[in-house]
Amino acid sequence: SAFALAGVLFLGAGCQTQPPVTKNSEPVSAFYQHPRYPFIRFHYPASYANDSVCAPQVSDTPDTVRLGNTIAITAEPAPKMNLQAYAAQEFKEHGLNIETSKEVSIAGIKGWQVMYRAGTGNRYGEAVLVISDGTLYTINFTAGAFTCAARHPETDEFPVYQDMVRTFGAEKTAR
Repeated sequence: SAFALAGVLFLGAGCQTQPPVTKNSEPVSAFYQHPRYPFIRFHYPASYANDSVCAPQVSDTPDTVRLGNTIAITAEPAPKMNLQAYAAQEFKEHGLNIETSKEVSIAGIKGWQVMYRAGTGNRYGEAVLVISDGTLYTINFTAGAFTCAARHPETDEFPVYQDMVRTFGAEKTAR
């Protein structure tokens, strides 16, 4: 399930209980495209590109792309139920407390966004789920202490996540 990426949910030892404060990110100019999933394409901070922790890292089990320790995108077969029902079921099964959720548009496709709390620290998290060509894509962010912001103080991972969601599935464009 999309929550095979739960490892990302509990990497952060810090107990950030509010949505992270957005500070100005550097211009986002690097572009990533997954070799097997053409819909997994997004922009991210250029300073992450040559960083072994923060650059996009691909794992095949499950099919996951991680950007740092708090952002992950998974690809898996689409569920047989609608996204709202699927998210509610999966989050409950994994002990994540949904605060709010709403319909969103990702690359012109209807998706579902969930704002939640994770772990004993009640950390803030967001996930966006979208289905394209029979594949469910889940873009996930959970606040935590082990972030790329410590390695790249000019960035903050929450606006990096927001920009990934905004550019997910987009064609490469000059930024």
